[in-house]
Amino acid sequence: MSVNGGCFAPGTKINLPGGVIKNIEEIQVGDSVMTYNMETKTYEPHDVIGTYVHHHTPRMIMMRFTNGSVISATPDHPLLCTKGWRSRNVKGSLDNYGVEVQRLEFNKDIVIGLHDTKAWITEVDELSIGPDYDSYDIEVDTGDTFIAEGIVFYNCKREGTQ
Repeated sequence: MSVNGGCFAPGTKINLPGGVIKNIEEIQVGDSVMTYNMETKTYEPHDVIGTYVHHHTPRMIMMRFTNGSVISATPDHPLLCTKGWRSRNVKGSLDNYGVEVQRLEFNKDIVIGLHDTKAWITEVDELSIGPDYDSYDIEVDTGDTFIAEGIVFYNCKREGTQ
């Protein structure tokens, strides 16, 4: 399915059950991915109910973390920190995801990772991308999260998903 907006660069690793990893552009509806249950504070597998290609993604940022993860995403995609949801584009997170966030700051915010690992963002850079750059997102059947590159991110939610 194609929609406006954006999320993750091709090649972003999505964490699946059993320690399996799959590139986001290879994820299909029906695949099971790892999620973080915000109420029980546990990690659970859930099914993908939507996959999205965002054509002509206008901006991407690259984030480097102390755990070795490197993630390229749109600045509005929220990630979970010890003090709540954060992104580099607070207004975009509210407009595009309906999530109130605080501004993500490197060397300050501690992100939550798979199996309760923690990491700091050590660097945030704007990426130079072309006008035909595609990015990818997924929607999971329940909960607010999925795990990308070992980091907890907000679950895309679209009306009328397939």
